Amino acid sequence: MKKSGSSHLDFILSFTIFILFVVFMYSIIQPAIETPSGKESLLKLLRFDLIERAHAEDLKITTIYYKGDSSNPVKDCIQDEIGGTKLDTVITNDNKDNLKIKDENGNIVDYDFQGGSRNFQMDLDTLDIKDSTNDAIFKIYYSSEIISTTSSSSLSGCKNIDTDSVIDLGAIKTEKQKIISSKIFDLLTSYNADCGTALKNLIGFPADSDFTFSFLLADGSRIEPISTCAKISKQTNVYAEEFPVQYFNENLNLQVGEMTVKVW
Repeated sequence: MKKSGSSHLDFILSFTIFILFVVFMYSIIQPAIETPSGKESLLKLLRFDLIERAHAEDLKITTIYYKGDSSNPVKDCIQDEIGGTKLDTVITNDNKDNLKIKDENGNIVDYDFQGGSRNFQMDLDTLDIKDSTNDAIFKIYYSSEIISTTSSSSLSGCKNIDTDSVIDLGAIKTEKQKIISSKIFDLLTSYNADCGTALKNLIGFPADSDFTFSFLLADGSRIEPISTCAKISKQTNVYAEEFPVQYFNENLNLQVGEMTVKVW
């Protein structure tokens, strides 16, 4: 009985010591877990500013609908006049090199311009869009961030469309609050150029603090600063925040990624 009582006492003492150890470790770790208010404010500042800089401010989207003619079906492509029609409110000499056109299935399609010189900024005459359907629906995307996807060779033998009678041009929608992946890459390029010095000044970040950020794309790949810019001492307290971001990828498909911002 005496031996049993001793074992019970040893268990109580061991358990008490374990609890005291857990409390002690928590008291040490807790300050590192909680983000100081100053750093929390910097995280919010960084998050807001980077998101603003990743927006495609001039992204415009419009839908065009071509009604088919069963007696004269479309074969390989359609041709539509631009000058003097509804299309000249969408496609201009200023933006013709910054367009992507997608079909109703979301696929990017080839297109080309005829009757005008793309190099000398002469008036556009017609737009040729590769298509093999009767009733065709297209979305035109414009942004200075978009690189045009005109076909490498001119489309020929396209069916001419009577614009005034069969085209339905949707309202032009400006998407100022949409993030575009190319601008995220631009931010990383800017950061890598001087490890964030210029970007830090633009944001108005305090001189005694630093930051970095990365972006996880929907396909699982992560874009982040070069290793020489991401060196952080082990003794440095780093505070981080992760948040989901909806963005247009290079094919103008809406996807969801994740941005991580860090300050120290």
